[in-house]
Amino acid sequence: MEADVVEDSIKVVVRMRPPLPRELAAESYWKVIDDNTIVDGESKSYIFDRVYRQVDRTKDVYDNSAKEVVESAMAGYNGTLFAYGQTASGKTYTMFGTENVEGIVQMALDTIFAKILEGSGRRYMLRMSCIEIYNEKVRDLLSDSIADLPVKEFKEKTVVDGLREEVIVGKDGVEILIQRAFGTSCLFANRVIGETALNERSSRSHVILRFIIECYDDDVTSVSSSYISFLNVVDLAGSESAKQSGGDGDRLKESGKINTSLLALQKVINQLSEKGHCHVNFRDSKLTRLLKSSLGGNARTLIICTASPTEVMQTLQTLRFAVRAKKIKNKPRKNWNAEGMLTQYIQTIERLKTQLEENRKNETVELELMNKNIELSKEVERLRKCILSSQMLPQPAQNHIDRRARRQTWGGNWARPDPDVILPCRNSDPNVRLYESPIPKRSKICAIDEMSEQPDTTVLLDTSLDGGEEDIPADLKASKQGSNDVSGSVSTVTEIVDDIDDHKSSVVNGSVEDEKISVGNSMLDNMQRINEDESPSCSEKDAEGLQWNPINKLKKKVAGLEDMVAELKAENENLKEELRCRDRDIGWLEKHCDDADNKETELREQIYETQKKNDENLLVIAGLRDEITQMKDSMMAYNDADMQNKENLFNLENEIRKMEKETRELKGEIASKDRKINGLLLELRRVTSRQENNAEKARFGSDDNLPSKEINCIKAESNRKKRYAVEIDPSRSTPIKNYPECKTQ
Repeated sequence: MEADVVEDSIKVVVRMRPPLPRELAAESYWKVIDDNTIVDGESKSYIFDRVYRQVDRTKDVYDNSAKEVVESAMAGYNGTLFAYGQTASGKTYTMFGTENVEGIVQMALDTIFAKILEGSGRRYMLRMSCIEIYNEKVRDLLSDSIADLPVKEFKEKTVVDGLREEVIVGKDGVEILIQRAFGTSCLFANRVIGETALNERSSRSHVILRFIIECYDDDVTSVSSSYISFLNVVDLAGSESAKQSGGDGDRLKESGKINTSLLALQKVINQLSEKGHCHVNFRDSKLTRLLKSSLGGNARTLIICTASPTEVMQTLQTLRFAVRAKKIKNKPRKNWNAEGMLTQYIQTIERLKTQLEENRKNETVELELMNKNIELSKEVERLRKCILSSQMLPQPAQNHIDRRARRQTWGGNWARPDPDVILPCRNSDPNVRLYESPIPKRSKICAIDEMSEQPDTTVLLDTSLDGGEEDIPADLKASKQGSNDVSGSVSTVTEIVDDIDDHKSSVVNGSVEDEKISVGNSMLDNMQRINEDESPSCSEKDAEGLQWNPINKLKKKVAGLEDMVAELKAENENLKEELRCRDRDIGWLEKHCDDADNKETELREQIYETQKKNDENLLVIAGLRDEITQMKDSMMAYNDADMQNKENLFNLENEIRKMEKETRELKGEIASKDRKINGLLLELRRVTSRQENNAEKARFGSDDNLPSKEINCIKAESNRKKRYAVEIDPSRSTPIKNYPECKTQ
């Protein structure tokens, strides 16, 4: 069934995480203007399909962006969700969550199983695989082996040879498999993680979690309603610089491998986003090879770019990557397919059952044909007996003796005088003439005519013999009787031939052909023997009697029957060979049917054991679910309150920053005013000193008559004031004691 192919751009969303404790003192460089736009510190805007603020939750990201991709995967389209960003930007938190907060994976599983529970006349089979790409080595996280699995190209698909796929029957089973993949003691214990200067639990590898979804109608014979699709959840390792991460040794090597694969991914994104670019280097990295179908191929892809509000260069690189990825066009199509494992088993079983029913019907038809062949054989035997009985018709004894006497004395009707001699006739009838016509010598004469041995009514007897005129009527009567006998025999043979012609199309088995061959051969042998016995007396015959003789026609019929029998024999051999091939096919089909039944039984046993274990686990978990639900509710309330507190704290911090800025501005104004005040004070002191000097001079000038003792006291007082006077530098600000500090609310 042809699928509709529609071009669909890769959806790109950006999630801005809240600042970390170490980033609280730094100023936010990136700001979210609306649901689609981010602005940097230089007022340059970046537009995406959706932008999530710091206060938005993971559920908001899933409901508004990721849920559509999951639902399309349940409808038969391939889907991919992957997170891209720098280290410690919130990729793993967004995709997998924490012990208390669900991530996109858990929410996607809720959507998948809710769709399955809807029913709608469909059956589903889910499988899961999980791989890790660490230092360009592919590892199966569902297996205990740490071997490097090879990545191969097969029928325009990229497959991981030896990758394990587990069948899942419920969300609890998926959680068990995730615990097996990432460890049971703590989350992501099996995944390679390490501590860096930027992140205490930094992911050092790429992880691809794949869900294979098989869906088919209850009518398993309907191929057009079956499909198989996949949903990839990709958590990429974070891009980082060696200077910022502060790694050395293994961490430095890991960082180099991570950046190499991410650079290969960026190169592929650049090539796909450029118009007219024909070659794309998917083979530069195993990551790009595994994501080939998700980048410009048959999939619906959502890229979640996580960013920090305070980082400038790393966030800028992430946004540039997102802008280029937004230009890529995918070609998703519905994957109608009947090659799913479970679908193939069920359809094989149904097909084998149908073929077995047809073979049983064919056996019934063959039995009916065999019975019909037996009846035809009996009919041929009966007709053969009729032929033999017509050859041995009883004749009057006297006539037989007279015929023998005529053969021995004058040759009867078969005498051959000269052709020009016409014998005189003693009969009174003028129309009766005795004559003899020459006939060609024949090697074989019909056995039926020889046994009748009656002359033709057109051949007249010689009247000069002893029979006389009274013998002629008797001979004519005998001739007429013999002709009637021959006519009856010929009609009987004609009926046999017609009967064989009527039944030749229904002959399948070899017994009927052999029986007909034996009948025809016996007839010819009898005729030849009679010809050999009678050849001396029957060497010549009347030409007019041979003209109506059907022997030649009968021989041609028999020759045609022999050819037809040979063809039927060859056809019968072909049918026998076909039956033998069909028997072999039936045996092969029965064997494969048994194998399919055994596989189905094994699958059912595995499902039963899994369900049994799940039931046992559910009994243990049932008592804890209520407590967990209550704890989740309380944690959600606490998280909501915490998020509100963080939002309030963030607002307060912004207000504090604004107040600090205003304080700095006020301090600058105060300093300038202090400088002005100091200048004014200095000028005031100078004016005051000048006035005092003038006053003293005036007083000394007016008090010349004062006694010298008083003058000396005034001079001493003036010297004392000058001693304690302070010179003020107008270029320097002089602190003012007890000056009220400016405070802002």
